[in-house]
Amino acid sequence: MSHVKPAAVLLGLALWLPAPAGQAAESADVVAGYTAVQRAFLREAFEDAAAMAQAFATQHPQAAESPRVEIWLALSLDRLQRTQEALEALERLKRRLPPAHPDWAEVLYWEGDISRRAYQVVRARMAFQRLLSRYPSSTWAPQARLGLGLVALHQQVFDQALDAFRDVVRAHPDTPAARDALLFQGACHLRLQQHDQAVAVLEPLVAQLREPVMAAQAAVYLGESLTALGQYDRAAAAYERALASAPESMWGGLARFGLGWAWFRAGRCRESLQAFDEFLGTGGGRQRPEALFAQGACLRTLGRESEGVKRFERVMGESPQHPLALESALAVIDVLCEQNRFGDAKQRVHALFGWPIDERTRSQLQLRLGTIALAQGNIAQARTVCELAAKSDDPSVRQAAVSGLGDVALAGGDSQEARQRYDEALTRDPNTLVGRYARYQLGRLALQAGKFDAAMAAFQEVLTAGDADLADDATLALALTYLQRGEVEVARTHLEAVRGRGPDEPVAARAAYYLALASLEAQDGPAAQRFCEEVLRKAPRSEEAIDARLLLADLMAQTQPIREVMAWLEGAARSQALPVRHRAKIAKRLGDLARQEDAYPEALRWYDEAERILPALRGEIAYRVASCYEQVGDFDVAIERYQAARQPPWRVRGLLAAAKLLERQERWDAAAALYKRVVEEGTVEAALARERLVQLRAEDREEE
Repeated sequence: MSHVKPAAVLLGLALWLPAPAGQAAESADVVAGYTAVQRAFLREAFEDAAAMAQAFATQHPQAAESPRVEIWLALSLDRLQRTQEALEALERLKRRLPPAHPDWAEVLYWEGDISRRAYQVVRARMAFQRLLSRYPSSTWAPQARLGLGLVALHQQVFDQALDAFRDVVRAHPDTPAARDALLFQGACHLRLQQHDQAVAVLEPLVAQLREPVMAAQAAVYLGESLTALGQYDRAAAAYERALASAPESMWGGLARFGLGWAWFRAGRCRESLQAFDEFLGTGGGRQRPEALFAQGACLRTLGRESEGVKRFERVMGESPQHPLALESALAVIDVLCEQNRFGDAKQRVHALFGWPIDERTRSQLQLRLGTIALAQGNIAQARTVCELAAKSDDPSVRQAAVSGLGDVALAGGDSQEARQRYDEALTRDPNTLVGRYARYQLGRLALQAGKFDAAMAAFQEVLTAGDADLADDATLALALTYLQRGEVEVARTHLEAVRGRGPDEPVAARAAYYLALASLEAQDGPAAQRFCEEVLRKAPRSEEAIDARLLLADLMAQTQPIREVMAWLEGAARSQALPVRHRAKIAKRLGDLARQEDAYPEALRWYDEAERILPALRGEIAYRVASCYEQVGDFDVAIERYQAARQPPWRVRGLLAAAKLLERQERWDAAAALYKRVVEEGTVEAALARERLVQLRAEDREEE
């Protein structure tokens, strides 16, 4: 924490220095010695000042100028970081200073200030309190009150420090001490996480301050508070002001880091990378691991995974004990999963179990293995891992596990269970990243169900929270909600604003897919095609990319033979560069196209390929395969395959399809049994199943 600035002190001393008390008996030697010490001190030649002051005190101990010279001696020793000697000099002066001497208040102030900076807090507090008790009207009183606040601040007794700083502002308004007190008052609010109050104090103060270093300090505190509030643009402006005020000071370095971090949290990756490059160019200091980690995350977001991995590995290599070393290792594992290198990812996770980790981290690693299993389509293994983690004693692990079970249910097509799990995760703690992710997923489920108001409310709450990890997803989901509500122009305006943040940002490319949907609404096929091609070119691994690829295939099928479309898709299906889920969806679409061409053996091969790549599609694939057998007239196999669809919603759809085939074969009892199973499921299809049961019973009565 900062203390009274040396430059300000020296300037103040120059104003307070009395002319030598020219007593008649004063010798020329005393005047010359006094003047020499004064000049050395004012030009900050502290070694010379200390030596001459010690000589003066020895030669002229009774001179009227001696107390002033001994104060300069103590301050020179302090500037030379000879703190104990400085305090001893003040103690000697106190022992022989007459009770009514005018320098007493100043001596007590410097004793308190030097002791405070030497962390001798008891002595500091006693000196300041003695000054205020004996000399309440002294010009040193404001600084003493400020000093008491700084002592409490050093001890992290922030409420007590706040009271002291408020006393300074109240008792001594419009003074330099009051401005210092406001600065430290803002710092206390910041440390107490009272960020709105910190901003209320610091924002007007930053506009008032003219001293460059102090202005930079206040601007850094303001930037930290605004960052904590998620107001990243305002935070960046505060940090830029700090850099403009004192770029070479300690606060300038902190401002460079803060600027990079604010842009990182805002998802402004290019600006963040540039700011962190400048910060790391100066060495980085204690924040170097954070800067490297943020750069790695930004590079990964920009699709420069290999460069991002190098940053993460530097964090692990340079700061192996830092908490971000583990986070970096997990980020590398995520990159490996995105590259479909699941074996390498698992090896990395198992290696982390050998690190000195606590039980909470061990549980988090187990959850990561569950995430990998889910990415590979192994739903059963993912569920087992999450169910075990849900029994953890750690609340954060339990919340992550419950949210993970929501992901498992969603991958299996069970939206009802997924909703229940996300609701539970959100209820446990809505203010964590996991809680906000659960809210986002609930918004997606509401959107799928056509509950547009609920979806919009969820996405807007996620955006209000200011998490860069979810902000882009929520922004695009909001645009999709507008589209599905039929507010195409509102959606287009929203998306153009997103793209206006920077044409090279990944979110801009992802937004192009939703603009393609808007173009289709306007019956502008060529524009839709251009937007889809942009997504594939600039964000090929995003979720929007697979949707854009399939949409592009649909557009191509309107003007080209199906076989040409299939040939184009087949190249992507064989690409190991695409995520597993993308290749699986493409394989399924190829099966659909082959079935459309009545090429049933080929369709079955593609469906088998989709299921092999991503077992999570097993339910839908079973249904599609059954439809192939139905279309070629092999009803018995089709009925068996339809009932093999185990995952919702395909389980119910398969039962209905099988029941209809049984009716065609006049196997009424078997059909009725399947309709009863559908009714027991309690889904929206239950009403249709009841109607068929009523009809079957009526037909039975007619036959009787």
